[in-house]
Amino acid sequence: MKQYQQGGSAAGQLGMNMDFQEQMRDYYAELSKAFGIPPMEVHTFLSPRSEKGLHIIFQSHVEARAAIRQVSPNTKIGLSMSLFDFQSVPGGEEQAAHELHEEFLQFLPYMEDDDFLALQNYSREIYGPDGLIPVPADRERTQMGYEFYPEALENVIRCASKHLNKPIIVTENGVATDDDTRRVAFIDRALKGVAACIADGIPVKGYLHWSLLDNFEWQLGFSKRFGLIEVDRQTQERTPKPSAYHLGQIARANIIY
Repeated sequence: MKQYQQGGSAAGQLGMNMDFQEQMRDYYAELSKAFGIPPMEVHTFLSPRSEKGLHIIFQSHVEARAAIRQVSPNTKIGLSMSLFDFQSVPGGEEQAAHELHEEFLQFLPYMEDDDFLALQNYSREIYGPDGLIPVPADRERTQMGYEFYPEALENVIRCASKHLNKPIIVTENGVATDDDTRRVAFIDRALKGVAACIADGIPVKGYLHWSLLDNFEWQLGFSKRFGLIEVDRQTQERTPKPSAYHLGQIARANIIY
């Protein structure tokens, strides 16, 4: 990258080094042993979780917003927040409130002058007196290990609207599963919640399903299937799933069945 930035060959390419995959798999296996958790639960991104680090990230948003408005005053500006629906059982109320503050409320001052709030949601987290409660064995899970709980989206929209009076756009909501009937059910239940929010006067301006295509899910590769459209990785052929037609029918008719 440095060579390219300093005037190196224009033929330089950027991409993913798949030969590194085996080494990374071993790396996460060792971390899994060290921390006593499954490899897929090892956090793979170094997050700026310090007060100074977070301030730098969100102050950058504030300054970028000012710069954009200088050159394009009519451009609508906001940021996207990924939020669980934080719930609690008796004794876990303080823990759930702490998580909401850490993941959303503390950033409100940086968003006060935005034009909209974008939300990403996939499930809920439930807290008890001892912290996060694991998803019970008898509950349906997605390929990501989340509880299958489409109602979380409505709860997150209502919570966000309560604390920040801005138009809301849902920029990510969906489910990782090989059973497309469950994707159809997820869509129906999630959109019923969105419709209920709109009926109550919450300005939800858009909904983007995640995702159009079965995607490369960060460090998890192609193993988690979120798409409305199946992708054959050998031929690159795209095949719409029944869920794609189902969501399309809802959009065309503007009716949730």
